[in-house]
Amino acid sequence: MPNATTSDARAGWEMFRTSGFTAELEHINRNLVSAGHRAVSQRTYSHYRNLATAGYTRYVSINRFDVARAARPYEGVGASSRYSFLAASAGVQITFPRGRKLIEAVGKLTDVGDTGVVVRFDAPETVAALTRNRPRIGEDAGLDFFEPRHHVNGRIIDFETSELAVRVEIEFGRLQSVSEYVGAKELPTIELGIQLSESGSMSDSVDVVGRQLYYVFELMESARAFSNEARRLGSSVDYSPVVKVARIRRDSRLMIAFVTTVIVAAITKPATMLLGVAHKYHMVREQKYSANEQSANADIARAKANYEQKKSEVLIEILQEVRDRISGISEAGLLKLERIAERDILNSVDSLSVQAVDGATIAEVDDDVAQ
Repeated sequence: MPNATTSDARAGWEMFRTSGFTAELEHINRNLVSAGHRAVSQRTYSHYRNLATAGYTRYVSINRFDVARAARPYEGVGASSRYSFLAASAGVQITFPRGRKLIEAVGKLTDVGDTGVVVRFDAPETVAALTRNRPRIGEDAGLDFFEPRHHVNGRIIDFETSELAVRVEIEFGRLQSVSEYVGAKELPTIELGIQLSESGSMSDSVDVVGRQLYYVFELMESARAFSNEARRLGSSVDYSPVVKVARIRRDSRLMIAFVTTVIVAAITKPATMLLGVAHKYHMVREQKYSANEQSANADIARAKANYEQKKSEVLIEILQEVRDRISGISEAGLLKLERIAERDILNSVDSLSVQAVDGATIAEVDDDVAQ
């Protein structure tokens, strides 16, 4: 029998909804077939229950529902390809609740990154205890580093057992600077001011300002992660710590003062040069044309060509900034960095340009522009 279509699934949902979310799958499928629809699967029926639990009154496809549930920007960051995990061997202790007990286990890091760690436990008594008191995936956990002493809250996202060892992956509750655990030297920081300029009338809606803030933060964090990946691919032991926000001000413009490193600033500056061309390209695509279609398509093609040209120039400048500061990066490493820069840094700039931002002024806070 052919698979059910979206129309079939929507019809089944309406039957489920009008029954007060109680109709069984067999009942729904009988009614669907009688009405000329195809029967739906157990997976679709489970989706109906998920929609009901989430409070939906209309049908939303499985893909859209999954995307909506995953659209929590600060959850699941440990799965991001932005951050590399590096080998480590520091001693740690994890703590998590199991019923009325608090389970504590001492092990060693095998991998660590800004978003989390992988811990291995191989003492027989510890392996046996963790196997008996297996934590739930997603459960909160505490992580204590021994050298230097440091406590981080997180959650368990992976747990594997074997006869000889237990492997646990913990995602931090927030990004952590981990230079001391990967043999890196933390770079000194500066205060960097970024002022955004907007096209047209400024919007003060929470939606617009929230998006602008989000994509500026994404740009800065992408540049930081990029600089650390470049260090890893080269011969530098320098490390850019987590970017901090010193001040935010919004009157005629949005201004944010960040605490970050010189290399992050050097990567961010050329990236923002794409804003004006990107904004113009998106404006040309969205405007209503009174001229003929051929003229409109020509305008769009011209704006796209300018956008792609500027993107290429910006990528070259970003890679040159990295090559000037970090030696030992191979050609293969540079190609990888180019892909990362386009995927993370320039995508953030492009998204920012859609939020009515057509330029940015970047300077150290001591400069007049950032004061």
